[in-house]
Amino acid sequence: MYLPREVEKEIVEWLEKGFSIVMRGPRQAGKTTLLLYLREQIGGEYVTLEDPEERRLIRNIKLFASVHRDELLYIDEAQYDSEIGRKVKYLIDVEKRRVVVSGSGSFDVKVKVGGELVGRAHTVVLLPLSFGEMVLWKRKKYYDLMVENRKLFADLLKGKDVELYDLPLESIYEEYSLFGGYPRVVLGEEKETLLKDLLNLYIERDVGFFLGVLKRKNFEEFVEVLAKVQGSPLNLSSISQSLGISYETLRRYLSLLQETLIVKEIRAYGGGLREHRRSRKIYFLDQGLRNCARGGYFVDGSTYEASVLRFLSRFGRVYYLRKKSGAEVDFLLKYGSSLVPVEVKSTCRATRVLRNFPSKVKIVFCNEMKREGDVVYLPLWSVG
Repeated sequence: MYLPREVEKEIVEWLEKGFSIVMRGPRQAGKTTLLLYLREQIGGEYVTLEDPEERRLIRNIKLFASVHRDELLYIDEAQYDSEIGRKVKYLIDVEKRRVVVSGSGSFDVKVKVGGELVGRAHTVVLLPLSFGEMVLWKRKKYYDLMVENRKLFADLLKGKDVELYDLPLESIYEEYSLFGGYPRVVLGEEKETLLKDLLNLYIERDVGFFLGVLKRKNFEEFVEVLAKVQGSPLNLSSISQSLGISYETLRRYLSLLQETLIVKEIRAYGGGLREHRRSRKIYFLDQGLRNCARGGYFVDGSTYEASVLRFLSRFGRVYYLRKKSGAEVDFLLKYGSSLVPVEVKSTCRATRVLRNFPSKVKIVFCNEMKREGDVVYLPLWSVG
């Protein structure tokens, strides 16, 4: 049974405008399932290049087009063809087709298909489920209120006096924090086994086979370290010394992890606050995969920070602030021309740095909902 994803509407709207689609996302985020669902809903023909026959056929794009004649084509597992960008461009420009092209995490890193299709295709990113999508799958009756909370949150950022709905979703949020949002993991029973298999497949296929990382042990050790230092200022030089792996190699590994949508980097804010402006932090986009990588399934402060980061990214660019004194603000959200400070706490107490920050509204994600002057406290599980 297919369960809905929030990106569906975006894809359909762009197809109706006559655009093609480039779908990016990590392995097993649900791309194939979504393509098959779209085929059922709006028509078209599905082709996967995981099929050796289709890989041979697409070597001759004119022959491929003569065999697959539907006006709308879904081409999956596109990372198997290093010239897929040029070939999709031919299908769009010459054959006048609309194409939805998708592949695993290494897809647009290796073949740069998005660059080939500028002006012809709209890019969408399909990540593991957001917390909101998990609510849609498992507590559907609360989903509309969660969507309403997003709208109210946007009003809050504008300085409006609004109150979000306090939703009873703490238990499902804890499950999400432990095991993440990969669809197969969300629906499966042996979650730790499924996550281990997923991580191994990512390293073997995307990183090893498609992206050419030959020293698997080195890569795995680096991923484990990143999982353990999530949310702390990243010191690649120190990690290089402790692992005995060159700094340049670690830079390449980190770049691959970002490009294949496994981790997200945020930088310290520059602007007028220039302390530590070159500093950065790393967060895993899925906390189940992070827990698997670090070898332990438990929740810490950075787990909650990661889910808040993903939510804040809906509204604008996200930074963090760390002063020379060591004082921090977890996140600075660039919303329009404003900077909104955001902290993530186990208890609802704002730090002095946040209270003194020059902003109309300050936000603390914690375990209850209340307001103290210009500081608004929100439950972690009421947004997603």
